[in-house]
Parts: sequence; C-alpha cells; structure tokens
Amino acid sequence: MTSIVLNVPDSFLSLVNGYIKAGVFKTNEELFLAALSEFVSRNQLELLDHFANEDIEWAKKQKKGLK
Repeated sequence: MTSIVLNVPDSFLSLVNGYIKAGVFKTNEELFLAALSEFVSRNQLELLDHFANEDIEWAKKQKKGLK
C-alpha cells in the first residue's frame, strides 16, 4: 500500500474530525479513503469517455495521414 501526504485547511479538518467524533468513521484515513473511492466511482465513466474520445481523435488523425 502507498501512503499519500495531504495538506488540508484547518476548517476542513474540523469537519472531518466531526465525522470521526460522531462515529461515522474511525480514522481520518478511513474517511479520506471512502471519499476518494466515492469520487473515483462517480467519475470513472467520465474518465473512460474522455480516454475513448482521445483515442477516436488519434485514430482520425492517423486515417488522415494515410490518405
């Protein structure tokens, strides 16, 4: 597993600590991993679409170069 160092504003960390104190998450790491997982899940299709469009544009340029 790889570690990531993350700087966050104090006001944001206060909100994070509120979730931990409320028992929603056990640790900062658990909360941030859940948030990152949610972000990736929500944006995965958009990212795949972006790469597919890049591939299509590349193929179009290759096709033009062959003519």
